[in-house]
Amino acid sequence: MTICATVLAVLDGALLVRDCCTCRQILVHTQGTSCFRPGDRARIRYSGASTRSLPPQITATEICRICRRC
Repeated sequence: MTICATVLAVLDGALLVRDCCTCRQILVHTQGTSCFRPGDRARIRYSGASTRSLPPQITATEICRICRRC
């Protein structure tokens, strides 16, 4: 599955994002979070599995920045 999201916070080993389609907050576990900043938009691929926690958590199989915050 793929989602487009806005980065809300950069954590160690994870990004807190807001899904652009559903407006839900999601915690995305991923490597290399240092290149992201709050406000960036990202395309995130993942297996489709997520936790039932709040916010839901997923593990990215691929993540790329779509655009940098202006």
